[in-house]
Amino acid sequence: MKNTTQNGFSLIEMLLAAALFSVLIGAAIMYSNMSMQDANRDKLIKEQAREMAHVAKGLEQYMVANSKNWTLDSLQTVSIDTLITATFLPPSFARRPDMSGTTYNGVSPFGSRYNMSAIAALKDGKRVHRGVVWETGTPIAWARYAKIGIAQGSEPVNSSGANSKLNAVKMEIARALNSQQQHPAPGIANVGAATARGAMGSWVQDVAAFLGTGGTFAVPSVVILAGWPEYGSVLPPTTQANNFGTCTVQAAHCGTGGDLCLYPSSVPTNGVCPAGQIEVKRFPHCGSVGTIVSVPEVGSSLSYGQEGHVLSDDPVTEPDQAQCIYERPGNPSWQDYCIGLRDEINGGEATDYASYGTVRVNDTQMAFYQCSATTYQYTTGITRPSVYGPVIKEGPFGRTDVLCCLPGN
Repeated sequence: MKNTTQNGFSLIEMLLAAALFSVLIGAAIMYSNMSMQDANRDKLIKEQAREMAHVAKGLEQYMVANSKNWTLDSLQTVSIDTLITATFLPPSFARRPDMSGTTYNGVSPFGSRYNMSAIAALKDGKRVHRGVVWETGTPIAWARYAKIGIAQGSEPVNSSGANSKLNAVKMEIARALNSQQQHPAPGIANVGAATARGAMGSWVQDVAAFLGTGGTFAVPSVVILAGWPEYGSVLPPTTQANNFGTCTVQAAHCGTGGDLCLYPSSVPTNGVCPAGQIEVKRFPHCGSVGTIVSVPEVGSSLSYGQEGHVLSDDPVTEPDQAQCIYERPGNPSWQDYCIGLRDEINGGEATDYASYGTVRVNDTQMAFYQCSATTYQYTTGITRPSVYGPVIKEGPFGRTDVLCCLPGN
Protein backbone atom coordinates (compact mmCIF):
# COMPACT_ATOMS: atom_id res chain seq x y z
CA MET A 1 0.00 0.00 0.00
CA LYS A 2 1.45 3.48 -1.05
CA ASN A 3 1.99 6.44 1.33
CA THR A 4 -0.16 9.30 0.01
CA THR A 5 1.39 11.96 2.30
CA GLN A 6 2.95 14.77 0.13
CA ASN A 7 6.27 16.42 0.95
CA GLY A 8 6.91 20.25 0.58
CA PHE A 9 4.46 23.17 0.33
CA SER A 10 1.37 23.41 -1.69
CA LEU A 11 0.87 26.37 -4.03
CA ILE A 12 -1.50 28.05 -1.59
CA GLU A 13 0.95 27.65 1.25
CA MET A 14 3.70 29.14 -0.86
CA LEU A 15 1.52 32.11 -1.78
CA LEU A 16 0.63 32.66 1.85
CA ALA A 17 4.27 32.45 2.83
CA ALA A 18 5.22 34.95 0.10
CA ALA A 19 2.51 37.34 1.21
CA LEU A 20 3.62 37.09 4.82
CA PHE A 21 7.21 37.63 3.77
CA SER A 22 6.21 40.70 1.76
CA VAL A 23 4.36 42.12 4.75
CA LEU A 24 7.39 41.54 6.94
CA ILE A 25 9.70 43.13 4.39
CA GLY A 26 7.34 46.07 4.03
CA ALA A 27 7.15 46.49 7.78
CA ALA A 28 10.92 46.29 8.02
CA ILE A 29 11.34 48.90 5.29
CA MET A 30 8.74 51.15 6.91
CA TYR A 31 10.44 50.77 10.28
CA SER A 32 13.79 51.48 8.69
CA ASN A 33 12.43 54.57 6.95
CA MET A 34 10.83 55.82 10.14
CA SER A 35 14.02 55.20 12.05
CA MET A 36 15.96 57.08 9.37
CA GLN A 37 13.44 59.92 9.42
CA ASP A 38 13.67 60.13 13.22
CA ALA A 39 17.47 60.14 13.00
CA ASN A 40 17.39 62.84 10.34
CA ARG A 41 14.87 64.83 12.35
CA ASP A 42 17.03 64.71 15.45
CA LYS A 43 20.19 65.54 13.45
CA LEU A 44 18.71 68.48 11.52
CA ILE A 45 16.96 69.94 14.59
CA LYS A 46 20.17 69.83 16.62
CA GLU A 47 22.11 71.27 13.69
CA GLN A 48 19.78 74.25 13.28
CA ALA A 49 19.65 74.86 17.04
CA ARG A 50 23.44 74.91 17.17
CA GLU A 51 23.70 77.26 14.18
CA MET A 52 21.10 79.69 15.49
CA ALA A 53 22.85 79.78 18.86
CA HIS A 54 26.07 80.77 17.04
CA VAL A 55 24.20 83.45 15.10
CA ALA A 56 22.65 84.86 18.30
CA LYS A 57 26.01 85.00 20.04
CA GLY A 58 27.61 86.64 17.00
CA LEU A 59 24.82 89.23 16.88
CA GLU A 60 25.29 90.03 20.57
CA GLN A 61 29.03 90.49 20.05
CA TYR A 62 28.31 92.74 17.09
CA MET A 63 25.87 94.84 19.14
CA VAL A 64 28.35 95.21 22.00
CA ALA A 65 30.97 96.44 19.52
CA ASN A 66 28.75 98.76 17.45
CA SER A 67 25.42 99.69 19.07
CA LYS A 68 26.89 102.64 20.97
CA ASN A 69 27.22 104.36 17.57
CA TRP A 70 23.62 103.76 16.48
CA THR A 71 20.84 106.33 16.52
CA LEU A 72 18.37 105.41 19.25
CA ASP A 73 15.24 103.52 18.16
CA SER A 74 16.60 103.13 14.62
CA LEU A 75 16.37 99.71 12.96
CA GLN A 76 19.72 98.16 12.04
CA THR A 77 19.73 95.25 9.59
CA VAL A 78 22.64 92.85 10.14
CA SER A 79 23.65 90.15 7.66
CA ILE A 80 25.44 86.84 8.14
CA ASP A 81 28.24 88.15 5.91
CA THR A 82 28.59 91.19 8.18
CA LEU A 83 29.16 88.92 11.18
CA ILE A 84 31.64 86.84 9.17
CA THR A 85 33.57 89.99 8.18
CA ALA A 86 33.61 91.09 11.83
CA THR A 87 34.98 87.59 12.72
CA PHE A 88 31.97 86.84 14.94
CA LEU A 89 31.10 83.86 12.72
CA PRO A 90 33.46 81.49 10.90
CA PRO A 91 34.01 81.87 7.13
CA SER A 92 31.33 80.24 4.94
CA PHE A 93 29.07 79.78 7.97
CA ALA A 94 26.10 77.47 7.18
CA ARG A 95 26.81 77.74 3.46
CA ARG A 96 24.09 75.83 1.61
CA PRO A 97 21.66 76.24 -1.28
CA ASP A 98 18.54 78.03 -0.12
CA MET A 99 15.00 77.20 -1.26
CA SER A 100 15.57 78.89 -4.62
CA GLY A 101 18.66 76.77 -5.23
CA THR A 102 21.11 79.66 -4.81
CA THR A 103 24.01 79.07 -2.43
CA TYR A 104 24.51 81.60 0.38
CA ASN A 105 26.12 81.82 3.77
CA GLY A 106 23.61 81.49 6.58
CA VAL A 107 21.12 78.97 5.15
CA SER A 108 19.41 76.60 7.60
CA PRO A 109 19.43 72.79 7.14
CA PHE A 110 15.83 73.14 5.87
CA GLY A 111 16.71 75.82 3.29
CA SER A 112 15.55 78.94 5.16
CA ARG A 113 17.72 82.05 5.41
CA TYR A 114 18.90 83.28 8.82
CA ASN A 115 17.93 86.95 9.34
CA MET A 116 18.95 89.47 11.97
CA SER A 117 18.12 93.01 13.03
CA ALA A 118 18.87 95.14 16.07
CA ILE A 119 17.78 98.37 17.77
CA ALA A 120 19.53 100.55 20.35
CA ALA A 121 17.18 102.10 22.91
CA LEU A 122 16.87 103.40 26.45
CA LYS A 123 15.83 101.35 29.45
CA ASP A 124 15.74 102.81 32.95
CA GLY A 125 17.87 105.72 31.78
CA LYS A 126 20.60 103.55 30.29
CA ARG A 127 21.43 102.69 26.71
CA VAL A 128 20.66 99.06 25.81
CA HIS A 129 20.56 97.04 22.60
CA ARG A 130 18.13 94.34 21.53
CA GLY A 131 18.47 91.96 18.60
CA VAL A 132 16.20 89.42 16.89
CA VAL A 133 17.27 86.35 14.89
CA TRP A 134 14.71 84.53 12.76
CA GLU A 135 14.36 82.43 9.62
CA THR A 136 12.51 83.13 6.39
CA GLY A 137 11.90 81.52 3.07
CA THR A 138 8.92 80.46 0.96
CA PRO A 139 7.94 78.17 -0.57
CA ILE A 140 9.18 75.49 1.80
CA ALA A 141 11.86 73.15 0.46
CA TRP A 142 9.70 70.03 0.70
CA ALA A 143 12.51 67.69 -0.35
CA ARG A 144 14.38 68.60 2.81
CA TYR A 145 11.32 68.20 5.02
CA ALA A 146 10.65 64.84 3.39
CA LYS A 147 13.78 63.58 5.10
CA ILE A 148 11.95 63.91 8.41
CA GLY A 149 8.62 62.57 7.19
CA ILE A 150 6.78 65.75 6.15
CA ALA A 151 5.75 65.29 2.52
CA GLN A 152 4.56 67.95 0.13
CA GLY A 153 0.79 68.27 0.30
CA SER A 154 0.57 66.87 3.81
CA GLU A 155 -0.23 70.37 5.05
CA PRO A 156 -0.23 73.97 3.75
CA VAL A 157 3.11 75.61 2.98
CA ASN A 158 2.70 78.20 5.71
CA SER A 159 0.94 76.00 8.25
CA SER A 160 1.23 76.76 11.94
CA GLY A 161 -0.70 75.98 15.06
CA ALA A 162 -1.16 73.12 17.48
CA ASN A 163 -1.69 70.45 14.80
CA SER A 164 0.95 71.66 12.37
CA LYS A 165 3.85 69.31 11.67
CA LEU A 166 5.94 72.27 10.53
CA ASN A 167 5.19 74.18 13.71
CA ALA A 168 6.09 71.11 15.79
CA VAL A 169 9.53 71.00 14.15
CA LYS A 170 10.09 74.69 14.92
CA MET A 171 9.09 74.14 18.55
CA GLU A 172 11.55 71.25 18.81
CA ILE A 173 14.34 73.50 17.50
CA ALA A 174 13.41 76.20 20.03
CA ARG A 175 13.39 73.66 22.86
CA ALA A 176 16.80 72.36 21.73
CA LEU A 177 18.14 75.91 21.79
CA ASN A 178 17.00 76.25 25.37
CA SER A 179 17.98 72.83 26.72
CA GLN A 180 21.06 71.94 24.68
CA GLN A 181 22.48 75.34 23.72
CA GLN A 182 21.41 77.02 26.98
CA HIS A 183 20.04 80.07 25.19
CA PRO A 184 17.80 82.09 27.53
CA ALA A 185 15.30 83.40 24.97
CA PRO A 186 14.41 81.10 22.07
CA GLY A 187 10.84 81.11 20.81
CA ILE A 188 8.63 80.59 17.77
CA ALA A 189 6.33 82.80 15.71
CA ASN A 190 3.14 81.89 13.88
CA VAL A 191 2.20 82.86 10.34
CA GLY A 192 0.81 86.36 9.78
CA ALA A 193 1.90 87.59 13.19
CA ALA A 194 4.62 89.95 14.38
CA THR A 195 4.98 88.39 17.80
CA ALA A 196 7.19 85.64 19.18
CA ARG A 197 6.45 83.42 22.16
CA GLY A 198 8.68 81.30 24.33
CA ALA A 199 9.02 77.63 23.48
CA MET A 200 7.22 76.74 26.72
CA GLY A 201 4.77 79.65 26.44
CA SER A 202 6.55 81.54 29.21
CA TRP A 203 6.62 84.88 27.37
CA VAL A 204 5.14 86.73 24.41
CA GLN A 205 7.02 89.57 22.72
CA ASP A 206 6.03 91.96 19.94
CA VAL A 207 8.92 92.12 17.45
CA ALA A 208 7.20 94.15 14.70
CA ALA A 209 9.78 96.95 15.00
CA PHE A 210 12.53 94.47 14.10
CA LEU A 211 10.79 93.07 11.01
CA GLY A 212 10.43 96.37 9.15
CA THR A 213 7.33 98.18 7.93
CA GLY A 214 4.31 95.89 7.94
CA GLY A 215 6.50 92.84 8.53
CA THR A 216 5.05 89.53 9.69
CA PHE A 217 6.24 85.93 9.61
CA ALA A 218 5.38 84.07 6.37
CA VAL A 219 6.09 80.60 7.79
CA PRO A 220 6.38 79.27 11.33
CA SER A 221 9.77 80.61 12.40
CA VAL A 222 12.25 79.93 15.16
CA VAL A 223 12.96 83.30 16.79
CA ILE A 224 15.76 84.25 19.19
CA LEU A 225 15.77 87.40 21.30
CA ALA A 226 19.47 88.27 21.53
CA GLY A 227 20.83 90.66 24.11
CA TRP A 228 17.46 91.67 25.56
CA PRO A 229 17.91 92.70 29.22
CA GLU A 230 14.31 91.57 29.82
CA TYR A 231 15.10 87.96 28.87
CA GLY A 232 18.76 87.58 29.68
CA SER A 233 21.74 87.39 27.41
CA VAL A 234 24.26 84.83 26.23
CA LEU A 235 27.04 87.34 26.93
CA PRO A 236 27.88 88.64 30.42
CA PRO A 237 25.91 91.82 31.24
CA THR A 238 27.71 95.15 31.11
CA THR A 239 28.07 97.01 34.40
CA GLN A 240 28.81 100.39 32.81
CA ALA A 241 26.23 102.87 34.08
CA ASN A 242 26.92 105.64 31.59
CA ASN A 243 28.34 105.24 28.11
CA PHE A 244 29.02 108.94 27.55
CA GLY A 245 31.45 111.65 28.52
CA THR A 246 31.71 115.18 27.09
CA CYS A 247 28.85 116.26 24.82
CA THR A 248 28.57 118.95 22.12
CA VAL A 249 25.87 120.21 19.76
CA GLN A 250 26.45 120.12 16.02
CA ALA A 251 23.96 122.51 14.42
CA ALA A 252 22.46 122.34 10.97
CA HIS A 253 24.19 124.72 8.55
CA CYS A 254 24.14 126.06 5.02
CA GLY A 255 27.44 124.74 3.72
CA THR A 256 29.77 127.63 2.94
CA GLY A 257 26.95 130.00 3.89
CA GLY A 258 27.41 129.34 7.61
CA ASP A 259 24.43 129.71 9.93
CA LEU A 260 22.12 131.38 7.41
CA CYS A 261 21.06 130.32 3.93
CA LEU A 262 20.68 132.56 0.89
CA TYR A 263 18.22 130.42 -1.04
CA PRO A 264 18.60 128.88 -3.54
CA SER A 265 22.36 129.44 -3.81
CA SER A 266 23.13 127.48 -0.63
CA VAL A 267 21.98 124.02 0.37
CA PRO A 268 21.03 123.43 4.03
CA THR A 269 22.46 120.36 5.74
CA ASN A 270 21.63 118.50 8.96
CA GLY A 271 24.08 118.58 11.82
CA VAL A 272 26.53 115.67 11.76
CA CYS A 273 28.57 114.26 14.63
CA PRO A 274 32.34 114.44 14.09
CA ALA A 275 34.40 111.25 13.95
CA GLY A 276 34.71 109.60 17.34
CA GLN A 277 31.51 111.11 18.75
CA ILE A 278 28.17 109.30 19.10
CA GLU A 279 24.82 110.65 17.94
CA VAL A 280 22.59 110.79 21.02
CA LYS A 281 19.61 113.02 20.20
CA ARG A 282 18.27 114.90 17.16
CA PHE A 283 15.97 117.91 17.36
CA PRO A 284 14.65 120.62 14.98
CA HIS A 285 16.93 123.53 14.12
CA CYS A 286 15.31 126.78 15.29
CA GLY A 287 12.44 124.79 16.77
CA SER A 288 9.54 126.15 18.76
CA VAL A 289 10.24 128.32 21.76
CA GLY A 290 11.37 126.64 24.95
CA THR A 291 10.97 122.99 23.90
CA ILE A 292 12.42 120.70 26.58
CA VAL A 293 13.17 117.01 26.09
CA SER A 294 14.71 114.50 28.44
CA VAL A 295 18.00 112.81 27.56
CA PRO A 296 18.30 110.27 30.40
CA GLU A 297 21.27 108.43 28.92
CA VAL A 298 23.45 111.44 29.67
CA GLY A 299 21.42 112.40 32.74
CA SER A 300 20.27 115.70 31.25
CA SER A 301 17.39 117.78 30.03
CA LEU A 302 17.84 119.42 26.66
CA SER A 303 16.06 122.63 25.67
CA TYR A 304 16.13 124.26 22.28
CA GLY A 305 14.32 126.79 20.14
CA GLN A 306 13.99 130.48 19.32
CA GLU A 307 14.25 132.42 22.51
CA GLY A 308 14.13 136.06 21.46
CA HIS A 309 14.54 138.79 18.87
CA VAL A 310 17.24 141.37 18.27
CA LEU A 311 16.06 144.22 16.06
CA SER A 312 18.32 147.01 14.77
CA ASP A 313 17.37 150.24 13.03
CA ASP A 314 16.02 149.61 9.57
CA PRO A 315 18.42 151.28 7.08
CA VAL A 316 15.79 151.51 4.37
CA THR A 317 14.11 154.42 6.16
CA GLU A 318 16.93 156.76 5.11
CA PRO A 319 16.09 158.42 1.74
CA ASP A 320 19.52 158.01 0.17
CA GLN A 321 19.67 154.41 1.20
CA ALA A 322 16.21 153.82 -0.20
CA GLN A 323 17.32 155.26 -3.52
CA CYS A 324 20.33 152.95 -3.53
CA ILE A 325 18.01 150.02 -3.35
CA TYR A 326 16.81 151.02 -6.82
CA GLU A 327 20.27 151.73 -8.16
CA ARG A 328 20.60 153.38 -11.55
CA PRO A 329 22.15 150.82 -13.92
CA GLY A 330 25.32 151.94 -15.71
CA ASN A 331 25.93 155.00 -13.50
CA PRO A 332 29.44 154.55 -12.04
CA SER A 333 29.28 157.57 -9.73
CA TRP A 334 25.94 156.47 -8.31
CA GLN A 335 27.30 152.96 -7.87
CA ASP A 336 30.39 154.27 -6.07
CA TYR A 337 28.16 156.32 -3.80
CA CYS A 338 26.01 153.34 -2.96
CA ILE A 339 29.01 151.12 -2.35
CA GLY A 340 30.34 153.67 0.11
CA LEU A 341 26.93 153.93 1.74
CA ARG A 342 26.77 150.11 1.91
CA ASP A 343 30.14 149.95 3.60
CA GLU A 344 29.04 152.57 6.10
CA ILE A 345 25.83 150.71 6.87
CA ASN A 346 27.48 147.31 7.06
CA GLY A 347 30.07 148.73 9.39
CA GLY A 348 27.34 149.62 11.83
CA GLU A 349 24.00 148.00 12.57
CA ALA A 350 23.00 147.06 9.07
CA THR A 351 21.80 143.60 9.98
CA ASP A 352 18.32 143.11 11.29
CA TYR A 353 18.40 139.85 13.27
CA ALA A 354 14.83 138.65 13.29
CA SER A 355 15.51 135.78 15.70
CA TYR A 356 18.18 133.55 17.12
CA GLY A 357 18.25 130.05 18.49
CA THR A 358 19.89 128.48 21.49
CA VAL A 359 20.44 124.97 22.78
CA ARG A 360 21.02 124.16 26.43
CA VAL A 361 21.84 120.95 28.25
CA ASN A 362 20.73 121.39 31.86
CA ASP A 363 22.02 124.89 32.70
CA THR A 364 24.82 124.99 30.14
CA GLN A 365 24.42 126.76 26.80
CA MET A 366 25.67 124.37 24.13
CA ALA A 367 24.89 126.27 20.92
CA PHE A 368 23.80 129.74 19.78
CA TYR A 369 22.96 130.61 16.18
CA GLN A 370 20.95 132.98 14.00
CA CYS A 371 17.56 131.81 12.79
CA SER A 372 16.92 134.66 10.34
CA ALA A 373 18.44 137.98 9.31
CA THR A 374 18.01 140.85 6.87
CA THR A 375 21.09 142.56 5.45
CA TYR A 376 21.44 145.42 3.00
CA GLN A 377 24.03 144.71 0.34
CA TYR A 378 24.66 144.29 -3.35
CA THR A 379 23.21 141.10 -4.65
CA THR A 380 22.65 139.59 -8.08
CA GLY A 381 19.21 140.46 -9.38
CA ILE A 382 16.97 138.94 -12.01
CA THR A 383 16.77 141.97 -14.31
CA ARG A 384 19.90 143.84 -13.19
CA PRO A 385 23.47 142.63 -12.69
CA SER A 386 23.57 144.05 -9.18
CA VAL A 387 20.97 145.57 -6.92
CA TYR A 388 21.55 147.10 -3.54
CA GLY A 389 18.77 146.19 -1.19
CA PRO A 390 17.49 143.96 1.59
CA VAL A 391 18.65 140.37 1.36
CA ILE A 392 16.66 138.05 3.57
CA LYS A 393 18.56 135.07 4.90
CA GLU A 394 17.05 132.26 6.90
CA GLY A 395 18.37 129.37 8.92
CA PRO A 396 18.30 125.82 7.57
CA PHE A 397 14.66 125.30 8.50
CA GLY A 398 13.41 121.76 8.21
CA ARG A 399 16.84 120.44 9.17
CA THR A 400 17.98 119.01 12.49
CA ASP A 401 20.69 119.69 15.05
CA VAL A 402 22.24 116.81 16.93
CA LEU A 403 23.61 116.25 20.43
CA CYS A 404 26.90 114.36 20.11
CA CYS A 405 28.82 112.73 22.95
CA LEU A 406 32.17 111.06 23.41
CA PRO A 407 32.06 107.48 24.74
CA GLY A 408 33.13 107.19 28.36
CA ASN A 409 35.95 104.94 29.47
